[in-house]
Amino acid sequence: MEPWMGSALITAIGSVFLVRNATYARNEARDEARLRAYLQRSPKPILRVSRLGLERTVDLSKRYFVPAGILVSAGVCAWGLVRLARNL
Repeated sequence: MEPWMGSALITAIGSVFLVRNATYARNEARDEARLRAYLQRSPKPILRVSRLGLERTVDLSKRYFVPAGILVSAGVCAWGLVRLARNL
């Protein structure tokens, strides 16, 4: 595999998660419904939903977890772009 392909893959994956988290962060009712559906169906937040309830989990997700996900995915994108710039 060429060195730039890994960097391009990292950048693409970071971009996908950045767009997904940015849509969850918007304050539109449609996007909050998508976040609720994700929290109800996904196996990852089951523990949080069972302990805190759905309403509080949605509030915490919009306030803390989604912005943290945006920062991490933006960091992954930046890391991939830096690696891509060095490999070209």
